[in-house]
Amino acid sequence: RIPYSADPLDYDALAHHICFRSVYSSLISDYKLGEIKGVVASRWSVSDDKTRWTFFIRNGLFFSNNDQITSKDVALSLTRTALKMKFLDSNSGLLEHLMGYSTLQKANQNIDGISYDQDSVTLKFSKPMPDLLEKITFGLYAIISPKNYDEETGEWKNKKTIISSGPYEISSWTDTQLNIKLRDNYPKDLLLTKPIKEAVYLFDQKNINSSDLIIDFDDSLAVDDKY
Repeated sequence: RIPYSADPLDYDALAHHICFRSVYSSLISDYKLGEIKGVVASRWSVSDDKTRWTFFIRNGLFFSNNDQITSKDVALSLTRTALKMKFLDSNSGLLEHLMGYSTLQKANQNIDGISYDQDSVTLKFSKPMPDLLEKITFGLYAIISPKNYDEETGEWKNKKTIISSGPYEISSWTDTQLNIKLRDNYPKDLLLTKPIKEAVYLFDQKNINSSDLIIDFDDSLAVDDKY
């Protein structure tokens, strides 16, 4: 499970689920069983026909470089994701239904389906999206800093760096291990009561037996039954 990219567009690889889910923040989260919780969004509303969703952006939330996360950042992040998925011909059942999606050509382009004001971001769809909350929690739709990608093409600048929007940030990354650490400027009310301060992911085979946790399938041959 060796990660190769911090770009949320590469999130489908299992290694990135494991290593980077706490490095990204999405608008909302459903990781607590039976609960949908606001993260970048503090609250949201939806039209009766489920075609218009508005997310109110949380105040006082920052990227790891101390830039405040604004509604414009959120709108640009989702526009960039829509653009890249369009060019990859990747339909996930969400962003391709945005109003104006067919006209999208640049990551900083305004389309009818994504608008924002000082406090909120509104998504408008060509069809009802009753399950939007369940879909938009996925790491693919994580909110990212515009400084991580080209403003027009949406290309990620460096696959092994990211300005974190989540509670953890990458502190080092080599061929054999990845270190992430808890950020100092992430809201305490969005953290667990006793959060892990640092995690080290080891990719070298010789380190498997000395690891505290191994993420693998039940029939893994990485260790014996005594582990």
